[in-house]
Amino acid sequence: MARPRVSIIDPDEGVRESLKALVGTLGMDVEAFTTAEGFLTSVGDGAPPRCLITELNLPGMSGMQLMRRLAEERVRMPVVVLATDADVPTAVECMRLGAAHFMQKPVVGPDLARLIRRLAQADGRKRLDAGEPAPSSDGPRHVPQEVTMADAKTILVIDDDRDFQESMGMLLTSEGYRVVQAFSGREGLEKLRECNPDAILLDIMMESMSEGYGVAFTIKHQPEYEPYQHIPLIMLSSIQESPDERFPRAEETELIRPDRYLAKPVDLPRLLEILSRSLQHA
Repeated sequence: MARPRVSIIDPDEGVRESLKALVGTLGMDVEAFTTAEGFLTSVGDGAPPRCLITELNLPGMSGMQLMRRLAEERVRMPVVVLATDADVPTAVECMRLGAAHFMQKPVVGPDLARLIRRLAQADGRKRLDAGEPAPSSDGPRHVPQEVTMADAKTILVIDDDRDFQESMGMLLTSEGYRVVQAFSGREGLEKLRECNPDAILLDIMMESMSEGYGVAFTIKHQPEYEPYQHIPLIMLSSIQESPDERFPRAEETELIRPDRYLAKPVDLPRLLEILSRSLQHA
C-alpha cells in the first residue's frame, strides 16, 4: 500500500530540497514542483496528495490562483501556504479559498513537520471514511498529541472593526491561538475578567477617539485590575504615532503606554513575532 504523499511547490531549489528532506523524516513520500502548472498536471494523473505545501508567489500561476483553481475543480486536500511577505487581507483570502494554514518564511522546521503530520493524518482519516484504501504502515508511527483549545494561548482582541476582528480571528486561530473578541472598551474589560487572557490586542479609536487609552490606563493602574497587569498589551491602531510620539509629557505617556505599539495596516509577520516573544516572556 502506498505511503502518504506530500507535494511541494516552490521556485527556489534550496527551499524545495529543505522541505523534501523535512517531509522525508516523517516517513512520507514527497514530490516537488517549481510551478503550479506542473503540480496540476500531476494531480490530473491520479489522486491528490495528502498535503500540499505551496509558495504564495509563484512564476506563472500564483499560489492564490492555484487555490481558486483547486476549489473550482473540487480537488480537496490540506494546503499550507508559505510566503515571505504578505499582509493580513492576503492571508485571510488564502484561508477563505481553503488553505489549512498560512506560514511566514523562514519557517520553523519542527513546527512545519508537526503541522504536515497532523494534516496528512487528518486527510487520511477522511479518505478512509470515504472508502479509500489506508496508507501503508511504513508511514509515521509516532502520533504526537494535538494541542487542544484548552492548551492554546488565549488572545483577547478589543476592536470595534468587525472586518478586522474577522481577519485577525482567522489568522490567530490558524496559528494555534484561542481568540476572544470584544467590540468596545467596556466589553473588553468585561472579557478580560472572564477569560484572563495570555495577551491583549487593543485598538484605540472605538466608542471615542481615545477609548483604547482609557482601557490601557484602567488595566495598568486601577487596583481592581492588578491581577491582569502582567498580561502583554499590544496596541494596534490607524493612528500612526505611538503614545510616546503623540504625548510629549513623559508622565502622561507612562499612564497609557502599551508593551508594544503597531500602526495599521498591521505588518503581519512583525505582529506574530512580537506576540510570540511577548508570550514567551510573560
